[in-house]
Amino acid sequence: MLSNVSVSNFIKQLASEAPTPGGGGVSALVGALSAALSSMMANLTLGKEKYKNVEQKMSLWQGELAVAQSEFLKLIDDDAAAYNAIIKCYAMPKKTEEEKILRKEKLAKAAQTAALVPLKICENAVKVLKITENVASLGNPMLLTDAGCAAILGIATLECGKLNVKINLPLTHNDEFITSCENKLQQYEKNATLSKEIILKIVQKEFA
Repeated sequence: MLSNVSVSNFIKQLASEAPTPGGGGVSALVGALSAALSSMMANLTLGKEKYKNVEQKMSLWQGELAVAQSEFLKLIDDDAAAYNAIIKCYAMPKKTEEEKILRKEKLAKAAQTAALVPLKICENAVKVLKITENVASLGNPMLLTDAGCAAILGIATLECGKLNVKINLPLTHNDEFITSCENKLQQYEKNATLSKEIILKIVQKEFA
């Protein structure tokens, strides 16, 4: 499983001729890093007398970020599996008309899964950005630059995930599915951008 390999081996495999990991897996990894940075700020706020009044909220957010990290790591492997399924479909025979029809149907189904995985990555990125917004507003200000980095990584996660959704949509040949995904992406981008701007404003105030 890609999510269990070392950082150095992941990078080596990423740079190799191997089909996976690719952009989708990287976007999930970046999402996990975003969640981990935000979680660090929460953890270094918990247990401090100065922040005792927000400890319950911070503990809740830390738990949600831990879940998000695990989900992102699972999505690294989900993305690899989805891409491998696409490759298998491309390798299917297409000599007869029946084979062409079956290949197209299988490819369309695999493409839906291959689009839904990065769509979930985008959804998780938005959740993490919103939690990071909360953590940054109430957490230990000594960790605000980490929250800012988490925000930037969160936006990168969304943008990379979005590309991997869009590349698969035409292969689905399903207008309703395509419209649904595109509408979700628009909303995710709007929410993510708002959270990022709020977080970076909080960070910039610390520099003033």
